[in-house]
Order: sequence, then structure tokens, then C-alpha cells
Amino acid sequence: MVHQFIKLGTGCSLLNNRLSHSYGFIYRRYHWVYRNGEEGYDENEIESRFTSLSPGGSIDLKLGEVSVVTINNPEKRNALTGNMLVEMRNVVKQLWKSKTTKAVLLCGKGDAFCSGLDFGLATQLTEPQDGTNMCMYMQNTMTLFQLLPCITVAAIKGGALGGGAEVATAADYRLMFPDSMIQFVHKKMGIIPGWGGVTRLRDIVGSRKTMHLLASSMRIDCKFSLLIGLADALVSETDEEDLSTSDVAEKWLEHTFKLCETDASVLRAIKAASYDSTMENDRTLPLFFKLKREKDILSSVWGRTANKKALNKVRMKNS
Repeated sequence: MVHQFIKLGTGCSLLNNRLSHSYGFIYRRYHWVYRNGEEGYDENEIESRFTSLSPGGSIDLKLGEVSVVTINNPEKRNALTGNMLVEMRNVVKQLWKSKTTKAVLLCGKGDAFCSGLDFGLATQLTEPQDGTNMCMYMQNTMTLFQLLPCITVAAIKGGALGGGAEVATAADYRLMFPDSMIQFVHKKMGIIPGWGGVTRLRDIVGSRKTMHLLASSMRIDCKFSLLIGLADALVSETDEEDLSTSDVAEKWLEHTFKLCETDASVLRAIKAASYDSTMENDRTLPLFFKLKREKDILSSVWGRTANKKALNKVRMKNS
């Protein structure tokens, strides 16, 4: 099928998420939101319990210039088992080690994006400390994903429900298919999002819309998602060729950002310079701090390989 990409209207904010970086480096070294020992948090114990209580499913990774992360549990509409929560952490760590990845696609296997936490696991984690432990573990994981020094896209085909909706908010962009929908169903379970979804959703659509989406538990289809700025682009399909979710998303990435002709170091610098700091409220920082930060990022690419190649290309064209 031929896929046409609809550009966002001018009222939708494309760059309203977040990224962390410091004075001398494009990116601050990642620090866990929570460390072992805080509030009873024991990462090894949590991972051991997750995998023993809820095996099955996988998080698959295909590394490349465009790396693809696939949530793979189609029999349960890609619900996240305990094993998958642990695998998600390991996959994101691998992505941090990649020096050549320009973009990361996050998608679901088959006809669903992710239906949230596996119900079988949820029914075994019934104590308040269980919820606290999962919250801390997944906030660490999704913040690690959020801070990846490359463009990230959640390609949403089918439903992104509950924890799946939270996972989608951790990406820089959300590309939605005609049959897709996002729903924060947490209220129906007597809870609120706890994997960082409230904070990220508020950054994306604002406080009042966040309260509305959480309190109503409404199904947010692709068009309404685009209208409120939760989605960044829609995919329009005809019947001429049949492409996978990741193939469609990769086409959108190339069409939008011209990845093939852009060096990875330049894309990392652009992302670092575009986003607010996650560790402080960027709007309250003095102007000189923001300007110095921009200078540090520029210094990381000026006179480097990509810059020299571009200058040589222009020089040869004009000679």
C-alpha cells in the first residue's frame, strides 16, 4: 500500500518533550531517577521477581542506523510481562552503546502497539510496595529511553493502552496509523499512570488536557491525537503496496529528517539543542546558561567530520 504522510498543522508542537545535557558534553551521563536502597528499591530483586512471576514475550531489537524495537507478545496484544519489562531495560542499554544509530523506532508486533501491563502480573503485585517498586523500575527504564541521544519514534498501529500509552509518550514523536488509538485506562483500575506517563503527557499536551485525558479515560483516536498535539503525524494508506509498521515509520523518518544524508553526530547535537533540560525547569534558567549550553553543543560539531565534508562539498560545487 502507498503511504502518504500528512504534515502537522502549525498549531501542533513537534518539539515539546525533553532532553538532558550539561555544560561540557552534549548529553549528561545518565543518572537513574532512583538508586538501589531508596524507598526499599532493590533492582536485582525486582528483576528476579518480575521474570519468575511473569515469563514469556520478548522485546526484540534490530540495530542499525534506524534501530527497531519491537514489543513482541501478540497473543496478548503485546501486553508487557515481567520478563518483557526486564528485556526493555536491557534493550535500551544496548541502544545507548550504539554510536551509529540515528533514530529508534518503537512498534508492536502484529495489529497492536501495546495493551499495557500483563494482567497476570498485575494480579500478583497487590501490595503498595509492589506498585512503588514497579513505578521506580519503569520510571528508570522509560527515562533512559527518553534521554536516548537520537530521534525516537513510537509507531502506533492498533491500541496503546494503559502502560502502553505511557511507553508511547517517552518517544520524541508519535506516528499513528488510521486504526490506532491511545487510552489512559488507569482510572478504571483505581490508579494513575506511574511509569512517568503523567509527567511526559503534561509536557506534551499541557496540564488541563492531561487531567481531562486521565479523568475521562477517553479513547483518543489518531485524528484527535493529532489535533491536541499528542500525535505528530498520521499515516494515510491506499491499496497499492503492503508495508510493515516499521517500514512505514522508516519511510516517514527519511522523508521528514533526510537521515541518509545527515551525520549521526549532527542529529544528536540538534536533539540536544532543541529540547529543554529534564533535570531543571529550563524556563527558569538564566539566559546566559542557555546560551552557553548552545555554544557547548555547537563546539561538539563545528570543525568535525560532518562539518568538513559539507564544506568540501560546497567548495567543490563552487570551484
